Amino acid sequence: MSKTIICLYTSANCGKTSTIRNLFLKLGGNKNVINADHDFVSTVNFGNKSIGFASQGDPGSTQREDVEELAKCNLDIIVTASRSRGDTVDNVTEIANKYGYTVVWISPFYFYDKTQAAEKQYSYFAEKNAECISKYIIDII
Repeated sequence: MSKTIICLYTSANCGKTSTIRNLFLKLGGNKNVINADHDFVSTVNFGNKSIGFASQGDPGSTQREDVEELAKCNLDIIVTASRSRGDTVDNVTEIANKYGYTVVWISPFYFYDKTQAAEKQYSYFAEKNAECISKYIIDII
């Protein structure tokens, strides 16, 4: 198995962090690590895989530092977020190349017109996105 970065990439406020939060919990992460209002960095062991999570993906944020710290740990999988273009995408690509990771770019399901999405619908997509990614981790990687 090659080392893999799974990067959720899309524009702002489309559920990337919510999806990563759901995935973290689904794979056995401690709910006390995450705060619903803040980004987080953490790791879990799932089966024989070590998985890191860095939910920050905004330009000018700690995204690069967070992902690089996880890459230095030689984890099997890193799950992170980025915007759809620019520095956040470049950060993930550069770190992947530097530490020998393959990047899987995933654009999550989301409401294009966020004014039409109720919180229940928004949460539903984050949960389903996490289910798909966890199945990918379990079945493919």
